[in-house]
Amino acid sequence: MDRRDRRLRRELILLVIAKLIVLTAIWWLFIRDVRVAVDDTTAARHFTTAPQGETHAQ
Repeated sequence: MDRRDRRLRRELILLVIAKLIVLTAIWWLFIRDVRVAVDDTTAARHFTTAPQGETHAQ
């Protein structure tokens, strides 16, 4: 492995690490505390009934 290959490998590893740090920071700042309340009855009704005007082909 020559010098250019080692340099390229090091730069790619550093870029992947930097990308992981940025993605973790974005998740930590914007997504971590977001919660969605799910009502069991409403969710069950959503999955068991077809929308108006649509039929399922058999």
